[in-house]
Amino acid sequence: MARRRQEAQGARLGASRELVLCTGGTAILAETSVVRTAPWLVAVEAGDRGGSPFHDKRQTRVWMASAIEPDWLIDLFPGAVEEKIEVNWSSEQERVLAVERLVYDRLVLDERPAGADANEAAAALLTEKALAVGITAFAGGDAFESLGHRLLFVAKEAPDLAARAGLEPLDPATLGPLLVTSLSGKRSFAEIRSASLFDAIRAAIGFARLARLDELAPEHVTLGGGRRVKVHYEPSKPPWIESRLQDFFGSSETPKVLAGRTPLVLHLLAPNGRDVQVTTDLAGFWARTYSDVRSELMRRYPRHAWPDDPERASPPKPRSPGRRP
Repeated sequence: MARRRQEAQGARLGASRELVLCTGGTAILAETSVVRTAPWLVAVEAGDRGGSPFHDKRQTRVWMASAIEPDWLIDLFPGAVEEKIEVNWSSEQERVLAVERLVYDRLVLDERPAGADANEAAAALLTEKALAVGITAFAGGDAFESLGHRLLFVAKEAPDLAARAGLEPLDPATLGPLLVTSLSGKRSFAEIRSASLFDAIRAAIGFARLARLDELAPEHVTLGGGRRVKVHYEPSKPPWIESRLQDFFGSSETPKVLAGRTPLVLHLLAPNGRDVQVTTDLAGFWARTYSDVRSELMRRYPRHAWPDDPERASPPKPRSPGRRP
């Protein structure tokens, strides 16, 4: 079984005497062959011919051939004809190219763009390429990064709690299957960018797991006076918050996460927004350090209240959004 090779793009299929064989390799159709233009044929009589003075290779020559139609193979050898889906990546187009082929041995009988049957393989390849670039480029940047840091923190610092809640870090091993599900039906980076990939990832994680994550590693905590502050999670660093020292008046307990296991690192700020103290022991700061800090703050910021007993003092009301702490 052989197919005539097309000489050039746009050329007539019957124009070449070179044949592609179903077993691999090529052959030359002899000029004496009665079959001259048929695109598909069976070699009836063939043999090797010697190489030229410039080539040592010997090449098969088909002396006699019979024209056939590809459909005949489906009728005669149904077990030998297969449908295959092939996906490849185009770096230039930033997309998956998926084709569906009907093949007999090593010959392609028919080829067309693949439809929904290629979705799973295309999503897997698209996921691989997106992970190589970095999902933050497609999934909301800081929001995705924050989610990843929080999941990693819980998995690393409280693996027992993470296991019970089904929380896993967003490493390639975990993120890959989530993305394959989320990217089903998509073929290109452009489609990922136009989709709400971050929302899709959150949906794949599930509401119940995200709710438990919010309990164990909340994005924000509320201080005693009502001020809501962001919790920062960074790899290889304990979680931390920052706010004006005065916002901690009336409190002696350090805010904690991970079901009370991990105290937050507190950055206590002066009115100018700079650190006055960094601590994980708020009660200890009030007892041992505040009086010295208070003297300096009173000198530099005399218009602010610096009470003798900060644990019993009332914190200021939260400022309007947009104003500096």
